[in-house]
Parts: sequence; C-alpha cells; structure tokens
Amino acid sequence: MAKKVTIKDIADMAGVSIATVSHVINRTRYVSPDLVEKIENIIIETGYHKKRKTTQGWKAVGNSCSYSKC
Repeated sequence: MAKKVTIKDIADMAGVSIATVSHVINRTRYVSPDLVEKIENIIIETGYHKKRKTTQGWKAVGNSCSYSKC
C-alpha cells in the first residue's frame, strides 16, 4: 500500500512551510498567486486528501482541493 500524502509532504515538495500549505487549503491568509498555483498543482498531482476530526477519530473528507481545477 502506498504511503498517504501528508500536508508536510506537500510543503516539502513546494519548498514552503506547513502553515503556508494550510493557508492555501483553507484560504485563511494571503499567499501569492504563483505559490497558490504551485501548491494546488501538487495537491492535485498527489491526490492529497484533508482529514477532519470525527467522534470516532480522524476521517478523510474527500478531495481537499475545492478549486475549479479539480
């Protein structure tokens, strides 16, 4: 089974911090358009899925990419 891609993996591939990737995913802070595009493309290429906390534990919640490219 292939290793699941984490937000840290995305940050390493993009050469940015985990916080920057989080800001792109959640759209909580300004990130330059070029960097947003780079991170979004990595998310799409890797098939990264965001997880959320449920009462039973952590659960993947579909494709975290909510952009028009997806």
